Parts: sequence; structure tokens; C-alpha cells
Amino acid sequence: MAFNPPDKVELLDASTGEWVESTSPEDYYVLFTGGWSPKWKSISNSYNGIRFTWTSFPYSWIKAIWMYISPRNNKFNVKMELSSDGNTWEQVLYDTNLGGWPAYYIHVFDKTISNRNIPYLRITIEINWVGTITTVSIGGIRLLAVYDWISRGKYLPFTADYARNLTFYGNLNPDTDNAHDLGNSSYRWRNIHGINIYGDTIYEGGTALADKYTPRNHSHSRSEITDFWSTPFWDNIPDKPSEYPPEAHTHDASDITSGTLSLDRIPLIPYTKLDTVNTPSDGQVLSYSATDDKLKWVDMGGGGVGRVLIGADETEVTTTSKSYTTMKQLKLYKDSTDFNWKTLYVLARIKNSGSYTTYVAVYIDGSLYAEDSKSGTSYAVKKLVIDISGLSDGVHNVEIKIKVSGGTGYIEFTEVWAEP
Repeated sequence: MAFNPPDKVELLDASTGEWVESTSPEDYYVLFTGGWSPKWKSISNSYNGIRFTWTSFPYSWIKAIWMYISPRNNKFNVKMELSSDGNTWEQVLYDTNLGGWPAYYIHVFDKTISNRNIPYLRITIEINWVGTITTVSIGGIRLLAVYDWISRGKYLPFTADYARNLTFYGNLNPDTDNAHDLGNSSYRWRNIHGINIYGDTIYEGGTALADKYTPRNHSHSRSEITDFWSTPFWDNIPDKPSEYPPEAHTHDASDITSGTLSLDRIPLIPYTKLDTVNTPSDGQVLSYSATDDKLKWVDMGGGGVGRVLIGADETEVTTTSKSYTTMKQLKLYKDSTDFNWKTLYVLARIKNSGSYTTYVAVYIDGSLYAEDSKSGTSYAVKKLVIDISGLSDGVHNVEIKIKVSGGTGYIEFTEVWAEP
């Protein structure tokens, strides 16, 4: 989607109930530009929703939609529609009454949604202003889909922005030699920047440079003359070996101090030689374990990745309560097939307004799982590690609470990570 931003962005006016097309749709393109770090765009309660429309969507089979959104204490609905002509729309997804602070929204379709020859796509986020906070922030939207290779061409190793600037990460080569042009006499490139320019004939103003300028006086080193000894004269060849041809010999690996070995000369390293925490089982992959500071064989839970950030918030909130009070919360989805989380890491930055103690605790589904504390007026980050291997499949409510022995307790930066 980074290469294909929406063709139209609309906002649902709260006062009129009408969809109003944005005059600056490029302001929202950052939501689709790739990567997983949030690019926050806020929507005020003057609008009850936002809608993105593509008129020529280049993907043929849609498997899942992912969204990073912070509705705070409000709710939201997600709708996806397809159309062959932009007038009649087929609804393929409508999830309602969603929430979280912030929230990762993921919907995996039971069956892949095919939109071949159905070029129109529309994604709508409806906002239900049921809370007291008057803004909702969206951090990113992704679709997991299969590119239509047949009708759209082969994959190109480049990135592009909405201004149509391209960045290549490899060579740009024609498919055959001496058959294609770069520009023409009517449409020329303004400037060409390069370190070296090579060619059989280079022109200036229609005249070959070789016919226009006399080469300046210059010299060449012996190494630059590749055919100097095409008819060798043994007595005049410098730095020749004492015996020709040199007698057959070999070298130990320790004698090779420069250059690069070809790939077929590098031996395979068996997994038994790796310094890992455990012995692998069939289907496991390597992941880094911060607890052991070593590589560890793990199941392919969480989409085949290691530790994953599932929530973050930098809002500073306070309390003077001497009993645990919920300050931040999020939803955690777990299943034994695709998201089989085993460990939860909660980072919380806390302090107190005075010499009293601020306590931080993590509750899951209303039960206390871990707690820590910090005294004094300077912020400190506390890491709470929680074993969640016993949690059942499904959605769980994770609450971060604090309390104080006195004074005012502060909690600011929080992150929640899950590890399979």
C-alpha cells in the first residue's frame, strides 16, 4: 500500500451526517507507507468517521487487514467494501464496538477475499464518541494481500512516496543490450549525476566528444596496460617467478589473509555447533532470548517472530489513591495456533511527587500477575516479566495500575511486549 495510496479520503461530518472529501489527502498517506512504527494522524469529534477509497487496487487476493489505532475511551467500527464500478459496493467485513488504548486491530479472513477484476476498494473507520476524550488517533493501516503479478508486472526492488519519487536498492538494467533509450529528443532528463559515465560514444551538442576535443597529455601505469606483454619477452618481464610455470602447491586456511572465499568453499555449520539455550524440535526457529542472553529455539508462534510490541503509550497520568487504580489498559489476543504467546514484558516509567513510594502492578482479566515499586521524585523504568503460557485462547484484558503510600504517583511511558 506504500506504493498505492488511496485515491480519495473522506471525513464524515458529525453535524450534517455527510461525507466530505479531504482537500489534502496526502496528509493521510503516511498511514500506508510501510514499516510498523506508528505515523499518528488524529481525528476530532467534529467527524464521526474516515473513509479511504482506491479506484484501481493492484492486489488480487486479500487475506487480512491490520490497523494500529488509539480510540482512548471511545469505540470504533471497521468496514471493508469492494466494487467493480465504484457505484455498487459489496461489504466483505464489518467489525463493530472495537476498543483499546492503544489497540492493534487484526482481522484474518476465513477465506481469501478475491478482488481480481474488482478494482475498487473502500475501507471505513466509524467512530463512536462514547468516552470523554475528543480525539482518536490512527497509527497505521496495512493489508496482507497477494500482488497481481500477471497484470501488474514483476516485483521491483524500490520504494516510492506519494510525490512519485523512486529509490532503487539495486541496479537498473535493460532486458537486452543496446535496444532501449533513457528519454528522447522531446523529453529529456534535466540533470544526470554520477561518479563515472561509460559509453562507446558520448555526445555534446550532437557532436561526439572524440571528434570535438583532443585528449590531453597523460600517462598510464604498467598495471593499466592489459596487453603490454601480449608477445612476452621472458628476459624483460619484471617480477617473474624463478620457476615457470610455478610448481604445484597448496595453502592452509590460515595463509589466506585477504579476499573473499566463494560460497561453495564455506562449510555448512550444523545446528549442534550453535550456542543455544535448548535443543530444537521439528518446526522451531531461532530467536534471541533476553533472559538468557543467548539464541533460543522457539515455536513459530506470533507469526514466526520473536518478541513483538503489542502496545505503547507515552501519556503521563497521576493518582493519589492508596489502592491500585487502573491507569492504562489494552487487549491481548492469544491462540495456540498463530499467536501462542508464552511471556509478557511490561515496561513502566514511574515516580512519586515526594519521598513516598509509587507501586505499579499488572492485572490480567482482573487478577494480579506482577508488581514493582519506586520511591522518590525521579523517574525510573520498571520491567515486569509475566508467564502467560497458562492463559486460555481468546481476548484478555491487560490493566496497568498504580497506587501510592503517600504523595502523588506518576506513570508516563509504557510498553507491552509479547514473546512466543
